[in-house]
Amino acid sequence: MPRYTYDEIKQKMIYFGIFIILFVIITLYYFPNYYYYYNTSFNRNIVVKDKYISQTYDEENGSKTLYYIITTDNTTYEIVNIWWKLDFNNADDYARFDIGKSYHVKGYGFRIPYFNMFPKIYDFVE
Repeated sequence: MPRYTYDEIKQKMIYFGIFIILFVIITLYYFPNYYYYYNTSFNRNIVVKDKYISQTYDEENGSKTLYYIITTDNTTYEIVNIWWKLDFNNADDYARFDIGKSYHVKGYGFRIPYFNMFPKIYDFVE
């Protein structure tokens, strides 16, 4: 069994501590997103009544485009990307929605007016 000096043990403990701190930070940052996604996911049939695009501008982050559809039951949904599924086509999905047509959608979330949050759609079939 190898013997380590005090400095080697101290250095290994520092690296281990840094690893644990990074692991905790990453877990605390990403876990709520996964939890929200998996506990609020839904599959629904909808009929599109209207759709619109919202543009916002932030000096730090630049412009951001948000894509929304409104259904015949007056529910507003946001069309989103899901980075952990490597799904980055919300603009294309938005363009494929046609007013008056019925779709089976997959999504997650619910409406929280205070935070201006809408249920999110990430996949659909006609």
